[in-house]
Amino acid sequence: MLAAARQRRPADRRPRHPARRPRAGRPGRPDPATRRAGLLPPRRRDPAGARRPRHLGHRRRAPDRGGRPPDEPAPRRAVRPPVRPALGRAGHLRPPGVRVTALVSVVLPVFDDEAHLEDAVERVLAQRGVDVELVIVDDGSSDGSRVIAQAAADRDPRVVFRPLAENGGVARARRHGVEAASGTWVWFVDSDDAWPSDAAARLVAAAAQGADTDVVVAAADVTHASGRAPSRHLAPSSPPVDGREAFRLLLTGDVTGHLWNKLFRRELLLGIEFTPARVQSDLAMTAQSLAAARRVAFLPETVYEYRIRSSSIITSRSRRAESLELIAGVVDRVAATVQPPLTGTDEHRYFVVRYLTLSGIKDAVTGAWSDEERAGLLRRLRPRLGPREFALLARRRDAKRLALAATARTSLRAYRKVLAAGNR
Repeated sequence: MLAAARQRRPADRRPRHPARRPRAGRPGRPDPATRRAGLLPPRRRDPAGARRPRHLGHRRRAPDRGGRPPDEPAPRRAVRPPVRPALGRAGHLRPPGVRVTALVSVVLPVFDDEAHLEDAVERVLAQRGVDVELVIVDDGSSDGSRVIAQAAADRDPRVVFRPLAENGGVARARRHGVEAASGTWVWFVDSDDAWPSDAAARLVAAAAQGADTDVVVAAADVTHASGRAPSRHLAPSSPPVDGREAFRLLLTGDVTGHLWNKLFRRELLLGIEFTPARVQSDLAMTAQSLAAARRVAFLPETVYEYRIRSSSIITSRSRRAESLELIAGVVDRVAATVQPPLTGTDEHRYFVVRYLTLSGIKDAVTGAWSDEERAGLLRRLRPRLGPREFALLARRRDAKRLALAATARTSLRAYRKVLAAGNR
């Protein structure tokens, strides 16, 4: 019957299922005809007898069972208990051995100040609006400062502690702090001062206004434990300036030499010299940083409260003549380096008069010098005050320093009265 049906089909009608063209087998694979005939070789097995699994078209080798029979299950792995990270006082999870990445590194040098250190640590870590790390450098303290700093580093990953074996001065401690810091920006604070909780965020916001900003100068308050009226260090009301102009403002006193009201790019600080002056080393660092900066921005807001106590270096009778000479030498070199140089200008001479000469005379009168040493300092410094210096102070309209210079040159008794009146 089927043969008869095939004979009745029209000759021009194509078959429904035309015969497919035989394909050539791929290298390494059975020929299609062999596959249809069922003449396939058995699948390969690994030496242990396990079939090779197929996954997404890829052949993977079965894990080594160590010669175990196929029906024997693999031994169970020992499960380690989870490691619980340390929990800081503020609730921060601290992975073991992991350092927190911060935008601002707050460098805090400390020497025998256990009374204020713990409070300073808490105030730094309470900064909001920006990620900070705190770098504490203990400059050979003999009290409990080192214990407090180490405990803070143990409980909070944002605290980095660098103890120094012996006291070497605050300039050296700050240098170690900058080297240990990891942030883009560096802010220096002292443990016995105060600052608002958004100080770092405001400094960073001022720096972010220009991509090439290297230093931010802000305002600061100065308070006295003696009851003297507080004062304020104002930032210049000026748009951003270049490094030479910022250094010129330092020479004229429009920018102070303190570190705590400024934010520095860490890369900039790594290239300056840390002058080993026992006192007032801030000024040498500030002078070099401002002169080397590409752009200096100004923030009129107050970000710091500098507290002058009876135990502060600035109120002590420490001998400062050597430190003053060191710092004045740094400023002279910077003045000669900037282009065009500022050496010999009115700004430079004004700085020499008010910082080196008048500060040196004040140190000779109030410092812990012997009578012979005091007389030698005064013989060297008083002749530097002459008509040219008086005229310079008059042009600057600096009545206070003009009175100090005139009395220091003529009568030390009158000088002491003017000095005491200015300190009230």
